[in-house]
Amino acid sequence: MFGTTSTAENRAEMTRMVDEKSAAFVDGCIAANMEMFRLFSAAAVGQFAPLFNAHVTIASAGLQPAFKP
Repeated sequence: MFGTTSTAENRAEMTRMVDEKSAAFVDGCIAANMEMFRLFSAAAVGQFAPLFNAHVTIASAGLQPAFKP
């Protein structure tokens, strides 16, 4: 980060990085909540099988935005 780039370029890159990470965090929270709603809605109508792997599917949904290119 402290190579040949100027301070203005470092600030611009830092701002862009923080914006991207913040957006991924919010997208991940929304995706995890949507997945929880889907799982618990299924359980409400008697489909309990998806709940056995609920922790994995919720975590996967929540982390997916962090790995976008």
